[in-house]
Amino acid sequence: MAQTATQWLRKEVSKLGTRSRFYHDVMELIDEAEKKGEEQIKDAYKSDRYPCSDDDAKQYYNETYKTQAQ
Repeated sequence: MAQTATQWLRKEVSKLGTRSRFYHDVMELIDEAEKKGEEQIKDAYKSDRYPCSDDDAKQYYNETYKTQAQ
């Protein structure tokens, strides 16, 4: 399965430990980056498959990227 850059970053940052405030700040930024990345991927999928519904794009994202992140 595919892995986004932010999924990779989350995994690497998690190795640093969870005790510092810096860690929590960085994880919040990663959360925002993942949301933006997800929207970009879904938008690209929809533009490549016109007509394509939001539900189809969401299903593609979940099947391709979401299951690996779990």
